[in-house]
Amino acid sequence: MASTYTDDQGRFGFYALPLDLYYVDINDDSYQTVHERAMLSPFTSSVFLQLTLVPKTAAKGEKPAAGEKKAGAKKKKGADDGEPMPK
Repeated sequence: MASTYTDDQGRFGFYALPLDLYYVDINDDSYQTVHERAMLSPFTSSVFLQLTLVPKTAAKGEKPAAGEKKAGAKKKKGADDGEPMPK
């Protein structure tokens, strides 16, 4: 198991890894967990992943962080089937 930190642009790297299947996990109290797969094979010299961090929503009863919108299902305008819109 290895860990690394990002630079000021969010870039990070692991170097000289043996060919194999790897998982990249990102855990932070402020963001949803990220779990991505990366396969190093003889046919690829590098693997690049583009990862997006999604802020966690505020706990029930707390105000969302600035710029964060409250999640919820909405009905389509004019819909009368009683079913919420898919997320």
